[in-house]
Amino acid sequence: MANTVLGHFPNYLNLAAKLHDVHLFSVPNKQWANMSLNQRWSANAAFLQTAIGNGNCFCFSDHPIAARRGSYFYNEVRYLRSCNVRIVLPLNAYIAP
Repeated sequence: MANTVLGHFPNYLNLAAKLHDVHLFSVPNKQWANMSLNQRWSANAAFLQTAIGNGNCFCFSDHPIAARRGSYFYNEVRYLRSCNVRIVLPLNAYIAP
């Protein structure tokens, strides 16, 4: 099972650097700057949907309950929940249904 790292920026990048063989959502800065908010979220949601479809385990650099309202991480957690992805404690990892 593959792992996908989520969390607040740059925390999720720092965690991914410490782990081996993980997936993370990353768009080059120049491309990101030229994307609309809608395009950014569409790309992010497509990434999440692919990870869910592949049965990935989601690991977090920040606890999902502490996600800042309005942040991409907050929206990612809401998206996962809307797809019936559940949290498994105490590992703090979401597992695709």
